[in-house]
Amino acid sequence: INLKIEGKSVSYGELLRWIGIWFLMATMQGTKRHDFWSVAPTNIFDNASFRLNHLMSRDRFDSILKAIGYTIRPAPDYPDRFHEVREMIEAWNENMQNNFKPGHIVCLDESMSTWTNMHTCPGFMFVH
Repeated sequence: INLKIEGKSVSYGELLRWIGIWFLMATMQGTKRHDFWSVAPTNIFDNASFRLNHLMSRDRFDSILKAIGYTIRPAPDYPDRFHEVREMIEAWNENMQNNFKPGHIVCLDESMSTWTNMHTCPGFMFVH
């Protein structure tokens, strides 16, 4: 982030605050992102019911959003729909290799099952 951000570097605490703001905004349905920083009075029918200005300015939030990325690797010469997250996947797999010890009972999370008939997920996994 700090290699790409315009202005002041992002501290670890500020990054955690930014992530927390995303989590908080995700709990609100039907609200535009910029409404959380509106100066208009709060109204449950027209905009966000609370403001985030006291946590982080909208410009700072947008600057971090623009600068954030999941990889510093250059894009490959071939199409790779997982390029942006490939490093994260590799780190996850390495962590699982080092720390996950399967037993005789393993429960799979079926939350991805809704993707099996859609074309919006870039990768599919079917476990039988």
